[in-house]
Amino acid sequence: MVRVAAPISGAKTDAGARMATIRVGIVTVSNTEQLKRVIESQLGGTAAYRQSMRVLPGPKAPPHWDGVVHVFDLKNNPKSRRAFAWSSAIKGGHKPRYFAVLASSRISGPADAVRAAIAAVKKLGKK
Repeated sequence: MVRVAAPISGAKTDAGARMATIRVGIVTVSNTEQLKRVIESQLGGTAAYRQSMRVLPGPKAPPHWDGVVHVFDLKNNPKSRRAFAWSSAIKGGHKPRYFAVLASSRISGPADAVRAAIAAVKKLGKK
């Protein structure tokens, strides 16, 4: 399940043919708290921050995506025990767009979550 959330008011490895992921060291608490709220409100359950991973473009990945995806453990969600979340600037705007993606058999890591979100945004744009 992929959810693209509206901006919050007041919010200021895989390998091979996939996007590469690496661990990221510095994460702000306010950012993870915002993402935690997005996950819980959009996907359900109780989220607990686990780690952050940087997703880098790979050979078959969109060449323009390079960012940090935050990984959360989920409790009380009937569909998954893990979720991925990140924010991205909205083109032409100043507020971020928040993304929350549940882990599944097809979405096992941060790079898979990014690919799923990109596909969902493209699909929404065609309607």
